[in-house]
Amino acid sequence: LRVLRLSRILRMFKIAKHHPGVNVFVEVLRQSGEPLAILVFFNLIIIVIFASLIYFAEGRRFSVAPEFVMPREVNGTAPFPFGVYVRTDRAYSHDEVSPFRSIPYAIWWVCTTMTTVGYGDVTPETLAGSMIVSVLVVFSVLYMAMPLGIVGNAFTEVWQDRDFILLRHRTSVKLRQWGYGAHDVPMLFELFDEDQDGELNLAEFVTMMDEIRIGLVPKRVVQLFEALDADGGGTIDDREFIRSVFPEEFDAMYPDVIGVDSTALDEEE
Repeated sequence: LRVLRLSRILRMFKIAKHHPGVNVFVEVLRQSGEPLAILVFFNLIIIVIFASLIYFAEGRRFSVAPEFVMPREVNGTAPFPFGVYVRTDRAYSHDEVSPFRSIPYAIWWVCTTMTTVGYGDVTPETLAGSMIVSVLVVFSVLYMAMPLGIVGNAFTEVWQDRDFILLRHRTSVKLRQWGYGAHDVPMLFELFDEDQDGELNLAEFVTMMDEIRIGLVPKRVVQLFEALDADGGGTIDDREFIRSVFPEEFDAMYPDVIGVDSTALDEEE
């Protein structure tokens, strides 16, 4: 029951979706998704490598000594009935259970170290372990700076274009509300293309947006047209419109031009 009550927090997301900043944030994640995915992949490899190294450096010996496998007098249970990996303590006086007694335990330590959290609950004691952690700390500082730079750069670019992003999102929402999708755009462009040159000029574009009742004032329609006309040719075609307003559908409709910019498309045509 408490879990269900806690779900009320999710109502905050319903309020947030109406905030224009959410669209900017989503665009930042969309632009940074591919490079971040590559970094996450290599990060997983690094975690496994360093976890394995620290595991073999710190959990060197497997012990079945009585103090580890025999039942305790307090509760009558053995802490490690089948034995455990041990290491010599810092004073070199006796053996202690290695906190890196398995690779999953070591992975936890690598994750906290790489993210610079460093709880300090698990530390290396051997010389080899200290050398490994030194390399990992220096490498982590350099490696973890890359995703911050990627997200920061994407946010800067999106923030500079935030007006167009919000205008594009509003256009997409309005079109969907009136039942128009990406597959309807070529038909609309052909219908309002008075000179039949395959493209719409500003006057034709304004007429189309007014006829389909998007709800944008003329000034915003002109701003949208200028933003879509990336090459400054004074006209836009249906592909340019779909690519900006319906980016997901564009990839499905024109898989042969994925990764080609709008300027290259204009040159091909």
